[in-house]
Amino acid sequence: MGIEVASQYPIAVVDEQPSRVAVWHVDVSGDIPAGMSRLTGSWVVDASDTETLTTLLTDRYVARCDPASAHSVVEQFSISGRIDLDATVDAVRTEILELDKLFTEHVASVKGKLVRPVWPDVPDPRAVVLRPVSAPDEPRRKGADALDLARGIRDLADAWAQIEALRAARPFLAEPAGKAMRPLPLEVS
Repeated sequence: MGIEVASQYPIAVVDEQPSRVAVWHVDVSGDIPAGMSRLTGSWVVDASDTETLTTLLTDRYVARCDPASAHSVVEQFSISGRIDLDATVDAVRTEILELDKLFTEHVASVKGKLVRPVWPDVPDPRAVVLRPVSAPDEPRRKGADALDLARGIRDLADAWAQIEALRAARPFLAEPAGKAMRPLPLEVS
């Protein structure tokens, strides 16, 4: 398992093709203003456009559509780390279990009845069923894989924000982290 970190910048979702690189930025902060999207920008650039890719990737945590790709353009840049999506999903699910355990312990120590939080489902960003960006008979559009994964990570970050809202609303769950909404706990390598 990697190291858990909090990102101050949107993360970069990268789909590398032989001549093009698609990048989506996704805001994984704990709380975003109403009406704002977590999907904060998208680019499809030539793989040789190192100036643009430097701007898009430097100092960001990166989720690659094909993490097994041997020759990654991402390795050329000073990124903050590679996101391990399996470990990140596990960290979120573990946090729910810990919060639910704290809730159960608190209920046992007080008189009266408390309503157990209804924790959200935690989606695997790669398994989310999404509206296709291409018609079934069309070839896949450039950047479609990055968009799909970015949407999945957005859904995971939204689930995390719901967890954080439930946690922060209950003083006995808020400590020691406090009432501030924490960003999605990224597990990176």
